[in-house]
Amino acid sequence: MKTRLHGIKRMVAYYRFVLIFALLSLGIVAGGAIYFRQYERRYCTEVERQLSAVAEMKVDELVDWREGQLAVANVFHNNAAFSSLVRRFFDNPGDADAQRLLQDWIGKYQTSHQYLRIFLTDTQGVIRLSAHEAPPMDTAHFARDAAAVLGSGQIIFLDLHRGPDGPIHMEVMVPIFDEQDGRQPMGMLTLHIDPTTYLYPFLKRWPVPSRTAETLLIRREGNEAVFLNELKFQTNSALNLRSPLTKTEFPAVKAALGQEGIVAGKAIRGVPVIADIRRVPNSPWFLVAKMDIAEVYAPLRRGQWIVVMVVVVLLCS
Repeated sequence: MKTRLHGIKRMVAYYRFVLIFALLSLGIVAGGAIYFRQYERRYCTEVERQLSAVAEMKVDELVDWREGQLAVANVFHNNAAFSSLVRRFFDNPGDADAQRLLQDWIGKYQTSHQYLRIFLTDTQGVIRLSAHEAPPMDTAHFARDAAAVLGSGQIIFLDLHRGPDGPIHMEVMVPIFDEQDGRQPMGMLTLHIDPTTYLYPFLKRWPVPSRTAETLLIRREGNEAVFLNELKFQTNSALNLRSPLTKTEFPAVKAALGQEGIVAGKAIRGVPVIADIRRVPNSPWFLVAKMDIAEVYAPLRRGQWIVVMVVVVLLCS
């Protein structure tokens, strides 16, 4: 009888030990899972915060850059002294002094603001003066834009487009009016911008090392989202790569449709990404700062394995 009672006690003690061990193991596993989920939430929040910070910084810089171009244009717009000099030169093209003064004036701004060229045209679109050799022009395109500028009397920021010479460029077009009669147009000053000088290198830079992170500049044209700069994993994409607005899984399309903030989706090459979308104020542009999900979660997966190893060590100790 005593032996049987002793056996029962031993069995009870054994099951009690097993129960305690199971509860402790469950507690360790549950604690590890809770810790990892909290860590995952904090990590994802930090990634989103970093993406948003990059997007905000780049949008602010783009706004400042565009405002800087318009500030230069405003130096010449409705400037009586400059208009008087233009009238003097147009009336007498042989006036070497007037030509020199105009060359010095526009040449200074071309050098200090790194314009590809600055050139002065008359109301017929004929180039009358250029700080450097004038660029090849799409005559019909230029005539249409020049007419719009002279008709409105306002500065026009002509967005990124591909010229007849092949490279992508953009212009700020400034109407020049007679100083005696402000309603009478004399011509137009064109600030010719090469985006490879500042804009494209700026978009390409990312503040920290990253294998997949990149910034996209998007413009909507009809029912398409147009990529305005080169993609990291696709060459010759600027102004050539387009996506229909039905492809709503692409952050670029979400941007063209007016969505903003943190979004999940797919890159053009088909991989999952996380992105922050921002509209660039006073422009037709949308900015997308994105990164592959695989790169985002790589450190998280390493952290997951560390948590698993710690849990295993605790269970085995």
